[in-house]
Amino acid sequence: MIFVVVNGVPSVGIQVMCGSGKIETQNILPVQSLPLSNITQQQQQKQNSGAATVVFAKSVLLCVMKYAGAAVLLILS
Repeated sequence: MIFVVVNGVPSVGIQVMCGSGKIETQNILPVQSLPLSNITQQQQQKQNSGAATVVFAKSVLLCVMKYAGAAVLLILS
């Protein structure tokens, strides 16, 4: 299967057939190195700021849930 990742979101996997599609001996090419990553400094900063936003939102949500739970307990007591 092959996936394409855009802005950290993977695509739906697609099955890929390697070879000629015939039942026979397949040609094998020598191993080649992969190209270097092309993530720029600006893209990396966007990803990091997005992660920080998620962490902040989680902490705010947990705080709200904690106080809401305490309020419900007081009301029910």
